Amino acid sequence: MLGISPSTLRRRRTAGPLTPQESDRLVCLAEVVARAHRALDSAESARQWLRAPHALLGGASSLHPQLSPPTPLPLPQSPAGSHI
Repeated sequence: MLGISPSTLRRRRTAGPLTPQESDRLVCLAEVVARAHRALDSAESARQWLRAPHALLGGASSLHPQLSPPTPLPLPQSPAGSHI
């Protein structure tokens, strides 16, 4: 699912803990996979959909490495937003 080669995975395992950025990306990926699984009612269907090319992504798959996670939206700068 991650598209990581076995040698990269071995090297990464010996490198120690993930960086904060790597951890954030992994959590984001896990959330996307879980949502796809729930929406499609099957792990295999979710895997196929996430790996398939999509026209709205320029033919890339949802898991394409060049697609970055969404940028968090800033909270509103208002009295109501300060309580969120």
